[in-house]
Amino acid sequence: ANAAGGGAGVFSGLSSYPAYVYFYDCEFLDNTAAQGGGINVNNHGRVILDRCLIKDNSTTQWDFWSPLGGGVLGLNQNEAFTVIHNCDVVGNTAERGGGAQGRLNVYHARISSNIAEDFGGGVVASSDSRINSVHFCDNTPNHISGNNWTDEGGNTFHDVCDPTPGDLNGDGVVDVSDLLILLANWGPCPLDGSCPADLDGDGVVDVADLLILLANWSN
Repeated sequence: ANAAGGGAGVFSGLSSYPAYVYFYDCEFLDNTAAQGGGINVNNHGRVILDRCLIKDNSTTQWDFWSPLGGGVLGLNQNEAFTVIHNCDVVGNTAERGGGAQGRLNVYHARISSNIAEDFGGGVVASSDSRINSVHFCDNTPNHISGNNWTDEGGNTFHDVCDPTPGDLNGDGVVDVSDLLILLANWGPCPLDGSCPADLDGDGVVDVADLLILLANWSN
Protein backbone atom coordinates (compact mmCIF):
# COMPACT_ATOMS: atom_id res chain seq x y z
CA ALA A 1 0.00 0.00 0.00
CA ASN A 2 1.76 3.12 -1.29
CA ALA A 3 0.80 6.77 -1.78
CA ALA A 4 2.14 9.20 -4.40
CA GLY A 5 1.24 12.02 -6.77
CA GLY A 6 1.06 9.68 -9.76
CA GLY A 7 1.28 5.90 -9.97
CA ALA A 8 1.73 4.88 -6.35
CA GLY A 9 2.43 1.29 -7.38
CA VAL A 10 4.26 2.00 -10.66
CA PHE A 11 5.03 5.21 -12.58
CA SER A 12 6.39 4.65 -16.08
CA GLY A 13 7.34 6.86 -19.02
CA LEU A 14 8.95 10.04 -17.72
CA SER A 15 11.90 9.87 -20.13
CA SER A 16 11.79 10.95 -23.77
CA TYR A 17 12.62 7.39 -24.87
CA PRO A 18 10.30 4.35 -24.92
CA ALA A 19 10.30 2.51 -21.59
CA TYR A 20 9.17 -1.12 -21.83
CA VAL A 21 8.02 -2.80 -18.61
CA TYR A 22 6.48 -6.27 -18.31
CA PHE A 23 4.73 -7.46 -15.16
CA TYR A 24 3.69 -11.11 -14.80
CA ASP A 25 1.70 -12.61 -11.93
CA CYS A 26 1.94 -9.42 -9.86
CA GLU A 27 -0.38 -7.74 -7.37
CA PHE A 28 -1.06 -4.01 -7.10
CA LEU A 29 -3.10 -3.56 -3.92
CA ASP A 30 -4.39 -0.64 -1.83
CA ASN A 31 -2.32 2.10 -3.46
CA THR A 32 -3.44 5.75 -3.59
CA ALA A 33 -2.33 8.51 -5.96
CA ALA A 34 -3.65 11.69 -7.55
CA GLN A 35 -3.73 9.84 -10.89
CA GLY A 36 -3.30 6.14 -11.64
CA GLY A 37 -3.65 4.81 -8.12
CA GLY A 38 -2.03 1.47 -8.93
CA ILE A 39 -0.18 2.16 -12.18
CA ASN A 40 0.46 5.36 -14.14
CA VAL A 41 1.76 5.05 -17.71
CA ASN A 42 2.48 8.26 -19.61
CA ASN A 43 4.60 9.95 -22.25
CA HIS A 44 6.62 7.09 -23.79
CA GLY A 45 5.78 4.40 -21.25
CA ARG A 46 4.84 0.96 -22.56
CA VAL A 47 3.57 -1.41 -19.90
CA ILE A 48 2.26 -4.97 -20.19
CA LEU A 49 0.32 -6.42 -17.26
CA ASP A 50 -0.09 -10.18 -17.60
CA ARG A 51 -2.02 -12.30 -15.09
CA CYS A 52 -1.97 -9.52 -12.50
CA LEU A 53 -4.37 -8.55 -9.72
CA ILE A 54 -5.12 -4.81 -9.59
CA LYS A 55 -7.34 -4.36 -6.56
CA ASP A 56 -8.58 -1.67 -4.15
CA ASN A 57 -6.46 1.15 -5.56
CA SER A 58 -7.80 4.71 -5.56
CA THR A 59 -7.18 8.29 -6.63
CA THR A 60 -7.54 11.48 -4.65
CA GLN A 61 -7.65 15.16 -5.52
CA TRP A 62 -4.20 16.75 -5.30
CA ASP A 63 -3.20 20.21 -6.51
CA PHE A 64 -4.25 20.59 -10.17
CA TRP A 65 -4.35 16.86 -10.96
CA SER A 66 -7.77 15.36 -11.64
CA PRO A 67 -8.24 11.98 -9.89
CA LEU A 68 -8.33 9.65 -12.90
CA GLY A 69 -7.69 5.91 -13.35
CA GLY A 70 -8.14 4.30 -9.96
CA GLY A 71 -6.44 1.04 -10.92
CA VAL A 72 -4.56 1.98 -14.10
CA LEU A 73 -4.03 5.27 -15.94
CA GLY A 74 -2.55 4.94 -19.42
CA LEU A 75 -2.40 8.48 -20.78
CA ASN A 76 -3.24 8.89 -24.45
CA GLN A 77 -0.11 10.77 -25.45
CA ASN A 78 3.02 10.21 -27.54
CA GLU A 79 3.73 6.48 -27.76
CA ALA A 80 2.34 5.43 -24.39
CA PHE A 81 0.15 2.36 -24.22
CA THR A 82 -0.89 -0.21 -21.64
CA VAL A 83 -1.75 -3.88 -22.22
CA ILE A 84 -3.94 -5.61 -19.63
CA HIS A 85 -4.04 -9.36 -20.32
CA ASN A 86 -5.67 -12.07 -18.22
CA CYS A 87 -5.87 -9.73 -15.22
CA ASP A 88 -8.43 -9.00 -12.51
CA VAL A 89 -9.19 -5.30 -12.08
CA VAL A 90 -11.48 -5.15 -9.06
CA GLY A 91 -12.63 -2.71 -6.39
CA ASN A 92 -10.75 0.38 -7.60
CA THR A 93 -12.12 3.93 -7.33
CA ALA A 94 -11.58 7.27 -9.07
CA GLU A 95 -13.41 10.36 -10.29
CA ARG A 96 -13.28 8.89 -13.80
CA GLY A 97 -12.07 5.50 -14.93
CA GLY A 98 -12.50 3.60 -11.69
CA GLY A 99 -10.82 0.46 -13.00
CA ALA A 100 -8.68 1.92 -15.78
CA GLN A 101 -8.44 4.88 -18.13
CA GLY A 102 -6.49 5.79 -21.24
CA ARG A 103 -5.05 4.09 -24.30
CA LEU A 104 -5.58 0.48 -23.34
CA ASN A 105 -5.43 -2.95 -24.95
CA VAL A 106 -7.48 -5.20 -22.67
CA TYR A 107 -7.76 -8.93 -23.43
CA HIS A 108 -9.24 -11.88 -21.53
CA ALA A 109 -9.67 -9.91 -18.31
CA ARG A 110 -12.25 -9.40 -15.58
CA ILE A 111 -13.16 -5.82 -14.65
CA SER A 112 -15.53 -5.82 -11.68
CA SER A 113 -16.86 -3.78 -8.78
CA ASN A 114 -14.97 -0.60 -9.68
CA ILE A 115 -16.46 2.84 -8.94
CA ALA A 116 -16.19 6.23 -10.66
CA GLU A 117 -17.83 9.39 -9.37
CA ASP A 118 -18.54 10.73 -12.88
CA PHE A 119 -18.39 8.01 -15.55
CA GLY A 120 -16.43 4.98 -16.66
CA GLY A 121 -16.76 2.92 -13.53
CA GLY A 122 -15.01 0.02 -15.23
CA VAL A 123 -13.01 1.69 -18.01
CA VAL A 124 -12.65 5.01 -19.82
CA ALA A 125 -11.20 3.91 -23.16
CA SER A 126 -9.53 6.59 -25.28
CA SER A 127 -8.87 6.40 -29.02
CA ASP A 128 -6.92 3.40 -30.32
CA SER A 129 -7.98 1.27 -27.35
CA ARG A 130 -8.88 -2.36 -28.08
CA ILE A 131 -11.05 -4.52 -25.85
CA ASN A 132 -11.53 -8.26 -26.39
CA SER A 133 -13.07 -11.05 -24.28
CA VAL A 134 -13.43 -8.95 -21.15
CA HIS A 135 -16.02 -9.72 -18.47
CA PHE A 136 -17.49 -6.52 -17.01
CA CYS A 137 -19.72 -6.73 -13.95
CA ASP A 138 -20.89 -4.59 -11.01
CA ASN A 139 -19.11 -1.40 -12.12
CA THR A 140 -20.61 1.96 -11.06
CA PRO A 141 -22.06 4.06 -12.68
CA ASN A 142 -21.35 2.21 -15.95
CA HIS A 143 -18.99 -0.38 -17.34
CA ILE A 144 -17.24 1.54 -20.11
CA SER A 145 -17.08 5.06 -21.53
CA GLY A 146 -15.16 6.60 -24.39
CA ASN A 147 -15.13 7.12 -28.15
CA ASN A 148 -13.20 5.59 -31.04
CA TRP A 149 -12.17 2.45 -29.18
CA THR A 150 -12.42 -0.92 -30.93
CA ASP A 151 -14.73 -3.65 -29.66
CA GLU A 152 -12.98 -6.81 -30.85
CA GLY A 153 -15.78 -9.05 -29.59
CA GLY A 154 -16.31 -11.55 -26.81
CA ASN A 155 -17.05 -8.90 -24.17
CA THR A 156 -19.83 -9.44 -21.62
CA PHE A 157 -21.60 -6.89 -19.43
CA HIS A 158 -23.55 -7.73 -16.25
CA ASP A 159 -24.97 -5.54 -13.51
CA VAL A 160 -24.19 -8.19 -10.90
CA CYS A 161 -21.16 -10.46 -10.79
CA ASP A 162 -21.86 -14.18 -10.78
CA PRO A 163 -20.06 -15.78 -7.87
CA THR A 164 -16.81 -17.44 -8.85
CA PRO A 165 -16.38 -20.98 -7.45
CA GLY A 166 -13.89 -20.64 -4.63
CA ASP A 167 -14.60 -16.96 -3.89
CA LEU A 168 -15.57 -17.71 -0.31
CA ASN A 169 -15.37 -14.14 1.03
CA GLY A 170 -17.25 -12.63 -1.92
CA ASP A 171 -14.64 -10.04 -2.90
CA GLY A 172 -14.62 -11.09 -6.58
CA VAL A 173 -11.16 -12.70 -6.46
CA VAL A 174 -10.07 -16.19 -5.50
CA ASP A 175 -6.90 -15.77 -3.48
CA VAL A 176 -5.14 -16.69 -0.25
CA SER A 177 -7.98 -15.28 1.89
CA ASP A 178 -10.36 -17.83 0.36
CA LEU A 179 -7.79 -20.60 0.77
CA LEU A 180 -7.54 -19.85 4.50
CA ILE A 181 -11.35 -20.00 4.84
CA LEU A 182 -11.42 -23.37 3.09
CA LEU A 183 -8.66 -24.79 5.28
CA ALA A 184 -10.39 -23.50 8.44
CA ASN A 185 -13.49 -25.49 7.44
CA TRP A 186 -11.64 -28.66 6.45
CA GLY A 187 -13.49 -31.85 7.22
CA PRO A 188 -17.16 -32.92 7.49
CA CYS A 189 -19.77 -30.19 7.12
CA PRO A 190 -21.87 -29.25 10.19
CA LEU A 191 -25.30 -30.82 10.54
CA ASP A 192 -27.07 -27.47 10.06
CA GLY A 193 -25.97 -27.50 6.40
CA SER A 194 -24.00 -24.25 6.51
CA CYS A 195 -20.90 -25.25 4.56
CA PRO A 196 -19.93 -22.67 1.89
CA ALA A 197 -16.45 -24.17 1.55
CA ASP A 198 -18.00 -27.45 0.33
CA LEU A 199 -17.63 -26.42 -3.32
CA ASP A 200 -18.65 -29.78 -4.82
CA GLY A 201 -21.58 -30.30 -2.44
CA ASP A 202 -20.57 -33.75 -1.18
CA GLY A 203 -20.88 -32.89 2.52
CA VAL A 204 -17.18 -32.62 3.27
CA VAL A 205 -14.47 -30.02 2.67
CA ASP A 206 -11.53 -31.92 1.25
CA VAL A 207 -9.01 -32.14 -1.57
CA ALA A 208 -11.74 -32.06 -4.23
CA ASP A 209 -12.87 -28.64 -2.99
CA LEU A 210 -9.29 -27.43 -2.78
CA LEU A 211 -8.75 -28.34 -6.43
CA ILE A 212 -11.86 -26.37 -7.46
CA LEU A 213 -10.60 -23.33 -5.58
CA LEU A 214 -7.14 -23.56 -7.13
CA ALA A 215 -8.63 -23.95 -10.63
CA ASN A 216 -10.30 -20.54 -10.17
CA TRP A 217 -7.35 -18.82 -8.52
CA SER A 218 -7.33 -15.06 -9.23
CA ASN A 219 -10.29 -15.41 -11.64
